[in-house]
Amino acid sequence: MKGLKERIKAKLAELKVEFGDKETDVDTMLAEIEAETTRPTTTTPSTSTGTATGITAEDFERIVSQAVDAKTRGLYEEAEANKKAREAAEAASAELQKRKREEEIAKLLEDAEADGRIPSEKKDEWKARLEAGFDVVKPIVDGLAKNPALTRETKKVETSTTGNSGGGVASYRDLRAQAAAELKGNRES
Repeated sequence: MKGLKERIKAKLAELKVEFGDKETDVDTMLAEIEAETTRPTTTTPSTSTGTATGITAEDFERIVSQAVDAKTRGLYEEAEANKKAREAAEAASAELQKRKREEEIAKLLEDAEADGRIPSEKKDEWKARLEAGFDVVKPIVDGLAKNPALTRETKKVETSTTGNSGGGVASYRDLRAQAAAELKGNRES
């Protein structure tokens, strides 16, 4: 039996199977196999070995080898299933992080556009920059000066400033024209 243990250990080393976090205890495996093989059988005693179990040494080695192979296959399949589950979890985590980053970019751009740090027509350019290097570009966007002339908020504008005869709420273009006129007036003074 001692020589058999050594051959089984050598066979396991030869197979080079990944067992993950499971330990392979050859003695435990042999005890399980021996318990299965030493059950009373209805066969007659073998004449070649003279044992009362009815199993020849070759049969015993074949049974042990098959049991070890089955156990090895089971451990290998379990390791493969664990690997696939881990890969699926990593992919789901990556997808979740990607969606979270997209939401963060959308919120940052919306806020920057709302307070005039980024003009509407440049939003797609800033989005591409943020997607390429979020950690580098975010502080830049955060540091941009607010420009009240570019805000999305509508403001009441006096009739004399915009040239509207009825007064009312100014559009984005009206506000930009008003800001440009005010700047031009300040330069001339």
